[in-house]
Amino acid sequence: MSNLPMSLDGTCIAERAIQQIRRLPKKRVAVLVVNAKPSMRYVSTVQAGGREYLADRTTGTLYRTDDGRCLSSNRLRLDLSTLE
Repeated sequence: MSNLPMSLDGTCIAERAIQQIRRLPKKRVAVLVVNAKPSMRYVSTVQAGGREYLADRTTGTLYRTDDGRCLSSNRLRLDLSTLE
C-alpha cells in the first residue's frame, strides 16, 4: 500500500490524491453524527503519514482504524461494527 499525501492540517487525504482512493477496494460503513441519523459511506483502507486509516472515498476524510474516530471532527465516528 502506498503512502498517500495528507492535507496541510493532517485530517484528510490531499485533494490531489482522492482519485487514488477510488482505485482501492471499498467497504461500506455507517457514519455516526452527533444529533443526526447515521448514514452509510464507502471507505477504503489507506496509509497516510506513515499510519493506516480508513478514508472516505468521496471526501478523503480520515478515520482511525482502531475506534473509527474522525480526525477532522469530534462529531463524526465510524460504526466499525457495520463495516462490510
